[in-house]
Amino acid sequence: PQANALKMPIGEARVLLVDDYPVNRVFAEKLLRKFGFTHIDTAEDGYDALLKYHDATYDIIFMDCQMPKMDGYLTTQEIRIHEVSAERHVPIVAMTANAMMGDREKCLNAGMDDYLSKPLRAEHLKKAIQNTEDYPVKLLLSHDPSHWREQVVGKTNIDAAFAGHTHGMQYGVEIGNFRWSPVSFRYKEWAGLYQEADQQLYVNRGFGYIGYPGRLGILPEITIFELKQG
Repeated sequence: PQANALKMPIGEARVLLVDDYPVNRVFAEKLLRKFGFTHIDTAEDGYDALLKYHDATYDIIFMDCQMPKMDGYLTTQEIRIHEVSAERHVPIVAMTANAMMGDREKCLNAGMDDYLSKPLRAEHLKKAIQNTEDYPVKLLLSHDPSHWREQVVGKTNIDAAFAGHTHGMQYGVEIGNFRWSPVSFRYKEWAGLYQEADQQLYVNRGFGYIGYPGRLGILPEITIFELKQG
């Protein structure tokens, strides 16, 4: 966040952390506590965030952009509309897995004050796997499948990664071995199992939705993995 976004001691600030993915919420909350934040509430989607925003006074909001039901852009716009009568501006920092040109401008145009990009930086992953050299199997949960090729394959000894995020754009065709979705223009790995040498990635098609409340050809998916000792 920008230095002038929070005009009080970090330890006194009340934070609202908004992210639909439970693993991201847990990690982000731990990271914020390391930064010195102590008063942290969490919300799992835009509707939940608005309810908590109206029930409490927050000094800063960390907002995921891509969420089902109500995304971070619309949630931010609703907060900014309310602020016109409240005469109070709450800093909102975007958290998004998007890293394409124009995404920062999209966040700012929605009324957000700053922008944090996901996935985590390589040094964060390196720190997370410290002291795991003797573990027989290493599994990684990472919301964005592009994280696997960018920071895992050939760079770590993580055996398998599990990701989601793409939802197959809720539109596609899957017939036998043929599989296509417009999301493939954005993500090389967007659904199912992938392998490079001895490292594997499984991308779940997701269960909810982003934007329109429906799916065509990309069915909702809940995946169960059974781990067995070799």
